[in-house]
Amino acid sequence: MNTQPIDPMAFFRPKSVALVGATDKSGWSLSTFNNLQANGFEGDVYLVNPRAETVHGTRAYPSLSHTPRPADLVYVMTPIGVVPQVIRDGAAMGIRHYVVLTAGYGEVGGEGIVREEELRTLAAELDVTILGPNGNGFINAADAVTPYGLPIPQPLIAGSVGVVLQSGALASSVLSFAQSRNIGISLLVAMGNETVMSVTDVVRALVEDPKTKAIALFLEAVRRPEEFAAVARAALDAGKPIVALKIGRSAKASRTAQAHTGALVGDDKTVGAAFEQLGVIRVDSLEDLIITSGLLAETGPFRATASAWSRPPGVHRRSSPTAPRTRVSSSWSSQRRQPVVSPKCFRRSPPRTTPWM
Repeated sequence: MNTQPIDPMAFFRPKSVALVGATDKSGWSLSTFNNLQANGFEGDVYLVNPRAETVHGTRAYPSLSHTPRPADLVYVMTPIGVVPQVIRDGAAMGIRHYVVLTAGYGEVGGEGIVREEELRTLAAELDVTILGPNGNGFINAADAVTPYGLPIPQPLIAGSVGVVLQSGALASSVLSFAQSRNIGISLLVAMGNETVMSVTDVVRALVEDPKTKAIALFLEAVRRPEEFAAVARAALDAGKPIVALKIGRSAKASRTAQAHTGALVGDDKTVGAAFEQLGVIRVDSLEDLIITSGLLAETGPFRATASAWSRPPGVHRRSSPTAPRTRVSSSWSSQRRQPVVSPKCFRRSPPRTTPWM
């Protein structure tokens, strides 16, 4: 059974990567390989395909056991029925870290839910960590490690904003917008179904990462509320603001989010109240998410003495009079009578309980 805690930053800093299921017929495969080559990855990249000697102009190996040495990270893009055996083969070599691009798990319901539970059980049995399934991978710009299944817009700018996405298809939009504002990222992670590694695991690592100063979250659901509350408080204590774009306000949006990841989206008012108590800054657009987190990565936590309606530079006015705004207002401490920022998003300690608990 799984006895070692997940260490996401070790996961995201491999010295070698194996691409299992690599093929010239797949755009996912070509993008992942090109991303590693184009963004300065200096480690070994092993391509594994049992039916080809050469893939993407590079030597291919028939199995993981035929590679010159065990890879630190295995990126799996095989048919779903082959995935368990790939992980078993890797675990037998001592490989603990896997990205599973393959879809067809809990997000499709029915048999997919059963397959995902089997994958979770297998990971516990073999003591391995899986990012995904149904996830595109990650972009570690700070360390030039980019096993990601979609094209990465260039140039990739390294910086101090950590980005966690429950919708990996948004990565290109996030990166393009950040680049247009000269906002650099430290790490971007597309979570997939969170069968083993969760959003809270990644946020905890970003809180501890000295290269990350602010954290941006795109959330379809908060799957582990108590864990999320704990890491949000840790971020608050560390002076690392969390900015979140949480979709699913409407019934239609909730159904869309559930269809994408198989997640239980939860009551939006409850989520909003919990975010406010935990000091998580909620925004309403992808642009606001990137601009706000980029700004806070530069300024860090702050206090304010003024009362005003505010928006970060570059954020346009609301599209309608009823759309929510970010309010920075004065409230008074019962002890020192000092004005502090509200919502409770920077140095104030939030209540120790949330609507989730």
